[in-house]
Amino acid sequence: MSASGKAGRRKFLKAGVSVGVGLGLAGICRKAQGGNDRPNILIILVDQDRYPMHTPPLSRPTRDRLRNNGIEFTKAFCAYPLCSPSRATLLTGKYPHQVGILTNTDFYGKNPSLSPELPNLGRVFSQADYGTAWFGKWHLCRSTGNSAETQKYGFDRIRISSQLFGLGRDQSTIAHAASWIKDQTGASKPWLCVCSALNPHDICYPPIYGLYGKIPQYPVSLPPNFVKDAGEIYAPFAAVLNTPATRSQIPKNEEQWISYLRHYCYFTELIDRQTGALLDALAQAGQLEKTVVIYTSDHGEMAGSHGLVNKSMSMYEENLHIPLVISRPGLKASSHDGLVSHLDLVPTLCGLSGVAWPEPLPGIDLSPLLSARAIPERGQIFAEGRGELNTTPPWRGLRTKKWKYWQYLDGAEFLFDLEKDAYEITKLAGEKTFWEIALELRSQVRAFRRETQDPFKEFL
Repeated sequence: MSASGKAGRRKFLKAGVSVGVGLGLAGICRKAQGGNDRPNILIILVDQDRYPMHTPPLSRPTRDRLRNNGIEFTKAFCAYPLCSPSRATLLTGKYPHQVGILTNTDFYGKNPSLSPELPNLGRVFSQADYGTAWFGKWHLCRSTGNSAETQKYGFDRIRISSQLFGLGRDQSTIAHAASWIKDQTGASKPWLCVCSALNPHDICYPPIYGLYGKIPQYPVSLPPNFVKDAGEIYAPFAAVLNTPATRSQIPKNEEQWISYLRHYCYFTELIDRQTGALLDALAQAGQLEKTVVIYTSDHGEMAGSHGLVNKSMSMYEENLHIPLVISRPGLKASSHDGLVSHLDLVPTLCGLSGVAWPEPLPGIDLSPLLSARAIPERGQIFAEGRGELNTTPPWRGLRTKKWKYWQYLDGAEFLFDLEKDAYEITKLAGEKTFWEIALELRSQVRAFRRETQDPFKEFL
């Protein structure tokens, strides 16, 4: 490499990229500890709720209650912005392609079910003498309606709801989870409960909007990175928008876009109010002081940014950036702006509980932050995806605090300077000035793919 090249590389590294994938043993959890001092764990998992952006401030009393005694992670990201793959990571602590979940497991996605033989939260925590339960959306089996199949994953209690609509189902899911929590009063062992609601996922189904009745007239406007034709950004986006399912979802004019955005605000507020019943149940059961509560979403929602709706087909912030709050009684309200991934959830739960995970994991244990202790600084997070129904090629990418880079397996590349271009409007990939930066990021993504045994061999 020339002297100028070395200088450029040094300048680039100072801008916030750490070389090396760093998947080693950081996520191995501590040896299981017995006793009654182990906390209960409640995971509130919602569907398609992105980190707040492009909308007015919303009423979120449940998240406010959690943030008042918790840490809000302001730069938390999913590993794959699609339901089944993201849930696979939350359940196993591994990248979706490492556990064979390359797209959704439903009738349309046709991906095989997550193997029940893999270590997952249900089985590992049950074997560590935790009571375990899952309520709501599952979306990790081809035939979720088969209770015998879902019971193979090791949860003591599992009650699956519809995979599609939150309307008329989320309240039932939350009520069953709240009832189970109350039943744990006086239990001889700690418990882990996942309550997996569907909203704001109902944004995907404009035909049912009317069933919700009149909603508030939120002061929304088109996002600053809205475009009319996403196909001008990347041709396969047009194919996505042309599929029958997506075509029926795309607003046809500004008035419809405003309605779309208002409903997204409404569904987001609605599920927040509904999940408050879980915190009420903890208080009524005398379990509040013993319970760590985690609030997050499986992925985000494009909502018109870059002309797109839904998720999965890109690594834009609207897809990837998700809410994450970890709350514990007595904890002082604070925030953490380090890069965090859904991969960190399993190691963190192990760190909180002392449960031993049976194999190395790529994530980082965030639990020391709850005791005001430091955690390793992460230089980047990796993510992956593909278009639903194979409408765009698979993609792999990374995000640092400054740079965002992803590559599709047809060779198309996206590069953004997030410090100068937070809305990801100006594509830098292919520009001579940024060639070295793109090359370095591309090599890191390639190393990540090799180390995690990416089944797609293109460009390796």
